[in-house]
Amino acid sequence: MPTFPELHSLVKAYPELHVLARRFESVSDSAPIDTDFVQELAYSYLEPAKSAAVQFERFSVPVLTDYLRRSHADYLNRVLPEISARIAVLCEHYEDPAIEKALLPLFRRFSEDLKAHIALEEEIYFPYAVELDSGCARERGPMGKTAGRNYSTEAFEAHHPDHDREIDMLDRLLEKLEIRYSGDMAFRTLRRKIGSFKRDLHLHCLIEDEVLTTKLKTAEKRLKRG
Repeated sequence: MPTFPELHSLVKAYPELHVLARRFESVSDSAPIDTDFVQELAYSYLEPAKSAAVQFERFSVPVLTDYLRRSHADYLNRVLPEISARIAVLCEHYEDPAIEKALLPLFRRFSEDLKAHIALEEEIYFPYAVELDSGCARERGPMGKTAGRNYSTEAFEAHHPDHDREIDMLDRLLEKLEIRYSGDMAFRTLRRKIGSFKRDLHLHCLIEDEVLTTKLKTAEKRLKRG
């Protein structure tokens, strides 16, 4: 990724940053890549406990939505399939109700909720966000191009699953199974992937809910005042 040689250098020292290199290697026409934004992401990946909304408030709506779209693609194309495959291996190897009747249904529900919410964001919320930010909404009303439906941040928040809570339930269930399956490679890989996804999703939700949505609420208030 020639645009970010410094990020590739960091990846050699911190393998957990490989996910950022992979996401920003993909083609996206929605926004130019902001190197300062990628740097803030890298800091948050390296020290997730210190990540905060204030780090990302200076970045534009197109930059924020571009990254959220990139992470969505990674979740759908890589993360969820990899986790599903590890759970399938466990189901194959063990006849355990805790896996078949608890872990598998919980993951499927979480996955379905996440996919449905991603579809809503990609089809409605992000176009609304970019249009509202660009000023098109001043000419055509708050919805503009978004299929003529009434929409707002309030409508978005009313149908927002608590993904942090859902993935935390998965993580806690795996923690309970740790003593039973700690010697199994598929289980250890699954635990690692769920833990990594949990941290990633927490940062994703922070950027989406505490930064992007806050910016849009401010824009909506501005429009209402005329």
